[in-house]
Amino acid sequence: MDNIYFDKSTNIRLLALLSSLFFVLLAALSRVEISYLQTTWSSKSNFSIFIFFPFIILSPIFLLPSRVKSLISIKTAYPKILVGLFFIFYVVFFIQCLIYVPPVFSGDANFARLEWGFKYVHVLTEIYFRFIVLLILGKSTVQQKIAAIDISIIGLILMYTILVVSRSFMGEIIIYLLLYFFFSRSFNWKTTIRTILGFIFLLYLFVLFGNLRQGDDFDISDYGEAKKNYGYLIWFFGYFLVNFDNLALLIDNNFSNGAVSNIFGSILQTLQLSNFEKVDEYLYVGKFNLGTAIRPYVLDFGVLGGGLVFFLFWFLYLKQCFHVKKLRSYYSILFLLIYIGFNLSITSRMEQPPYLFSLILICLLDYAQSKKPAV
Repeated sequence: MDNIYFDKSTNIRLLALLSSLFFVLLAALSRVEISYLQTTWSSKSNFSIFIFFPFIILSPIFLLPSRVKSLISIKTAYPKILVGLFFIFYVVFFIQCLIYVPPVFSGDANFARLEWGFKYVHVLTEIYFRFIVLLILGKSTVQQKIAAIDISIIGLILMYTILVVSRSFMGEIIIYLLLYFFFSRSFNWKTTIRTILGFIFLLYLFVLFGNLRQGDDFDISDYGEAKKNYGYLIWFFGYFLVNFDNLALLIDNNFSNGAVSNIFGSILQTLQLSNFEKVDEYLYVGKFNLGTAIRPYVLDFGVLGGGLVFFLFWFLYLKQCFHVKKLRSYYSILFLLIYIGFNLSITSRMEQPPYLFSLILICLLDYAQSKKPAV
């Protein structure tokens, strides 16, 4: 049997609900006083962060189809040329390692990774690597097993993230692997324990790479101006909690910058249509500059307009799962959406080229293969 009737809606609606609840949970935790950097919020910020933005994240469930079953292909094969392209990208990466010192060995990984490698190639490589990982794990979820060649490819990509010291990309891939593990097996106490251990391992790598990028003399407690010695927990504060203080600063000060567009700033920079200087100008506390996924929208359009424009992007992303014809593509997009939803409380992902272009590639491949005549 090549096709089945598959309910596309349940996972997507649950994702919107959990993303909204996660946003509220972290916002509430951000009010626990653990750092001298934390600020007092106005009633406008409290309303926006605890009610308006969570509702915006949740609201697609009221517009997306409810329990609509679609005929969807369970064929999982994808063109072998995609694997060939992966190895071409990896060879080019290897050549760059021979010419330049990989960031992990540079002595200043935090700076080196920003300037490293051939111009444009680094971004294209990450886009394609993300695309191939999502494609592999989407296919493997349908097949309920993962091929040896696919394990090798993912292993090589993880090695790539280590050499360029990209914590976010490594963590993202590990999250995709955990999602594959979750969706490809019946969920019981054993898988629950393994998933929890996987996330603990992910957090350990996150902290380890954070210290590696910052150098031996770096002290996260001093950096985060902790009120007490909370140790490595300040990493959690710096990446998951202080972002809400940064967002509140923009709201309370009605702050805007001179960027052509904060939302499309990364795309304009990639296409060399605008520089990134003005996009990087915003208020933040201490040295922590993350501000949740909402920040660029607030910078461009204010609280109300920014929330509505963000909703449009978020809704369109979620809606893509209802258009694909391959079950493999459905899981590939679902895993990307779960990662984006997880990051809504941290930083923006939807309009950034590595994620947007990966989604476009998955959709284009799905469309191209769905149009092939049956043999």
